[in-house]
Amino acid sequence: MATPVFAAVESAVRRANLTPDDLVLIGLSGGVDSLVLTHELSTLQHLAAGPRLLAVHVNHQLRPESAEDAARVAKLAERLHVPVEVIPVDVAEWARVLRQGIEAAARAARYAAFGSVAQRLGTRWIALGHTRDDQAETVLLRLARGTSLEGMAGMRWLSERSVPLMPHNGGTIRLSVMRPLLGVSRQEVEQYASAHRLEPVEDVSNLSLAYRRNVVRHHVLPALETAVPGAIASIARTAAILRDDADYLDSVAVEAEREVIQEKSGLVMIAREPARRLHPALQRRIVAAAIIRAAGTYAPLSFDRIEALREAVQDGAVSSKIELGNRFTAYVDYETVAIGQETAVEDNLRHASGLPLMEPGTEVPLDEPVDLALGNNWRVRAEPGDAGTRWLLRTRQTGDRMVVGDGHTIRLQDWFVNRKIPVYVRDWLPLLAEDGIIRWVGGISPLGFEDAASGVHVRLRHDDDRG
Repeated sequence: MATPVFAAVESAVRRANLTPDDLVLIGLSGGVDSLVLTHELSTLQHLAAGPRLLAVHVNHQLRPESAEDAARVAKLAERLHVPVEVIPVDVAEWARVLRQGIEAAARAARYAAFGSVAQRLGTRWIALGHTRDDQAETVLLRLARGTSLEGMAGMRWLSERSVPLMPHNGGTIRLSVMRPLLGVSRQEVEQYASAHRLEPVEDVSNLSLAYRRNVVRHHVLPALETAVPGAIASIARTAAILRDDADYLDSVAVEAEREVIQEKSGLVMIAREPARRLHPALQRRIVAAAIIRAAGTYAPLSFDRIEALREAVQDGAVSSKIELGNRFTAYVDYETVAIGQETAVEDNLRHASGLPLMEPGTEVPLDEPVDLALGNNWRVRAEPGDAGTRWLLRTRQTGDRMVVGDGHTIRLQDWFVNRKIPVYVRDWLPLLAEDGIIRWVGGISPLGFEDAASGVHVRLRHDDDRG
């Protein structure tokens, strides 16, 4: 039993503090990696040194022979005395929602299947058979696409993952994903399988060069290993070192988040000034954390979108929008950048402003006393003035001018810009107009307005105001 495989799996079980009372789901594809992992975990269980097990085989239904392969995998699990569930999934539906290609859709569907079983059985533990070679493949693929330090750090032997259970709003589950073989080479795994006469069920799609990972697995890595012996181990070792660096930066970023990120009215807001003071390495982590808070498990974390958002926080023009993907957007304001669903972000910002809001196009003549409810729990009360002057409570109109100083007027648009009034509230603010000239802007000017000559009196009152 004193093999690299046994040592790695036994160590992982011990480090995760798993006991015979815990239940671990094994992602059993039928390939040699997952089969060896299942065999070794079963061995530990029979020695009373490991957790209870359930193998989960996900049938992606992408090949005509997938149902036959699933039946063969189930028999493999039975021979190892491990109970098994076969879960069919609809990869096409996930592909329609994610719009990230069939490989990403299959992965999301697979994790959703694991999550559904875990939720039903009351566990959070998933064990997967990724090896050191898989780690090298992952790092190379991420590097080729362009990635961050976190991407270069590759997979972790133990990670927490929030998993969507359905393509559309089906809730999520938090899983602890364990990869006991991550430090073991594929060659060592294959030697273990041969020594224990384990015969895997090979998925023929693993040979197809239509998938990028297969190109890297069957062509790129072998060529690299030939040119630089030990390259695979070196890549995996570098990823492990970078994980330590990433973990340190993450811990610093968590401290900075408290000052930079806040949540309000269904939005996640990044405070621009404190974010600008951070090092770019921390800025990227902050904006990525903000996207994850806003979008949850559907967070679109491509590097170009993270960088676009970081640049918007730094120098973005006020009122500009950054499309983040998957129907999420960021809105650049004077002091903050707000992230939310693109169909609701401006409505949420208006609510978050706390300002009194009047439906655009509203026009109320002050020819009698007015008591009017406004948005954000405000009320406006007004007493009419002289009959010879036309006073109106209304919202903004084209060509409006605002009285400033000793009767001088400027364009209301310029007045808003000078006072840094956000665009998304300008058409919604209650205005007091006298013969077409704006005399008062509710929520920006003082709470009340009174014109002694005409007798007009207007006052705002918030529902929380007890005075």
